[in-house]
Amino acid sequence: MMRFNMHILRHFGANCRRWGPIFALSAYAFEAGIQKLKKLIHSTSYIPNQICRRLSENNASVLLKNNCSSVTTQLFEEDIDASFRTSVVEIPGKIRLLQKSKPFHPTQKEQWFLDQLGMEHSGISVFPELLKEGCRYGSQVNARKRKTDNSFARLHANTFIRISKILYHAASQKVFIAASKIRCEPSRFCPPSIVRHDSDMCFQYAVSSIDEDIDFFDVHHLKQICVSAKFDHGHYLHPMPNIFNMF
Repeated sequence: MMRFNMHILRHFGANCRRWGPIFALSAYAFEAGIQKLKKLIHSTSYIPNQICRRLSENNASVLLKNNCSSVTTQLFEEDIDASFRTSVVEIPGKIRLLQKSKPFHPTQKEQWFLDQLGMEHSGISVFPELLKEGCRYGSQVNARKRKTDNSFARLHANTFIRISKILYHAASQKVFIAASKIRCEPSRFCPPSIVRHDSDMCFQYAVSSIDEDIDFFDVHHLKQICVSAKFDHGHYLHPMPNIFNMF
């Protein structure tokens, strides 16, 4: 670092003559300023006019921010910045929404459901994961980024679904599940009607089809996570026991 300081001092006059006044000149004597300058020089491939252009852009950005900032612009920045979004939302009923939320842009079908519920899509956020009574449910989009797929679930009405989106309405603190219904039939290898000592080790339901249409369900209708597996001879599901409710 001292060697780099001496290098700056040796070329200080030439640098000022080549680039003109530098707005962050007073930061040269500090490690943070030196590190910032090194990154800037490396990113511009040591080309003087590119370095000058980058410094001018930074200076213009600071000037605009200091002169044009207002309460309205700050609120707008907080709304669109992902770092200000809530990562965990707790709702009464042993429900937690996990990870960063995103704005909800509904499809035509989803907008129809919102109209039936009397809600505006501007007040709804999309969460990747949901924790309910100890079970972690995930959306279909989130499952593509992870090794595990928690988008298959079973409802209290004994209906199987695949979760497309987890929606949170902040004004009413309600959570809705946008999901596709799954048509299942008992597996011929391990039907639920036959009691076996190894019934927890085999798949009880075979998937016949998955609806393309999306339906909305209240979060309290969720009962169990389902394990999904695809083989050459078919697609199978098996509900996982919820240990949270067993004791």
